[in-house]
Amino acid sequence: MKHIIFYSTGLSSFFATHLLIQKYGKENVIAVFADTMFEDEDNYRFLKESIEIFDVKLITLCVGKNPYDVVKKKKYFGGAGVAPCSGELKVKPSKTYVLENYQPHECKLYFGIEWSEQERIEKIRNNWFPYEVDSPLLWDNYYTRPDFLNLCETLHISPPRMYALGFSHANCGGCCLKSGKKNWIKGLKFSPEKYEIAMATEEYLNNDRKSKGKKPYTIIRNISLKNLKEKQELQQQSDNDVVFCSCFD
Repeated sequence: MKHIIFYSTGLSSFFATHLLIQKYGKENVIAVFADTMFEDEDNYRFLKESIEIFDVKLITLCVGKNPYDVVKKKKYFGGAGVAPCSGELKVKPSKTYVLENYQPHECKLYFGIEWSEQERIEKIRNNWFPYEVDSPLLWDNYYTRPDFLNLCETLHISPPRMYALGFSHANCGGCCLKSGKKNWIKGLKFSPEKYEIAMATEEYLNNDRKSKGKKPYTIIRNISLKNLKEKQELQQQSDNDVVFCSCFD
C-alpha cells in the first residue's frame, strides 16, 4: 500500500507528509507536486529542501502552462471560490498519474486539509471515488500553523517566505485567482512580474468581452488589477510627499 500526499509546497501538506512518514514509514510515502509554473521562487527552494529531509519519492507533474495561460484559453476567471486553473494544472495531471499507476486498493490519497476547511474533504472524496481519501491534519490532534512552524524549526528548514510576508497562503506567488484584495496588494509589492501577467490577462479578456458587447469582468470584486495598481502607486506617492510648514512665510 502506497500513501500518496499531494504536496503543494505549503506548510499544510508539509506537516501532513511528516505525519504520514511517522505512521507508515518514508518508504511507503510518495509526494506528488503539480507544478503550476507560477509558484514563488522560494516555494521551489522549500520543496527541494523538505523532500531531501523527508527522503521520500517525489513525483513532479507539469503540463507546461501557468494559471493565466489557462484563463486565456478558457476566457474565464472562475467564480464562487472556483478557478479553472486548479482543474487543468493540478487535478487532471494528478488523476492521470494515479489512474495510470495504481488501482484503488493499491494506494491511499492524502491532502493537507486543515480543521478550518474540513468541509472540503467530502467534495474531494467524491471527486476521487473509488480511491480512498484522507487528511492527516484531521486526525486526532487539532494541528495549527504554530505546529507547522515548530516542525520547520525542528528540522532546521525555513518556511516558504510567503508566510513571513503576510500572505494567507503560499499559492501562486501571491497572485492566485482566488485571492482577495489584501493579498493582491501584497502580490503587487512582492511579486510584481506575476501581478503584471495577471493584469495583462484581465485586460486581454475584457477587451475580448468589450468587442462582443459584454460587461467587463474583474478578478477582484469591483476593481480591476490595473486600477488597483494605479491606486496603490498614488497612495505610495502621497505617502512619500514631504510638505513643509509655510504658516509663517
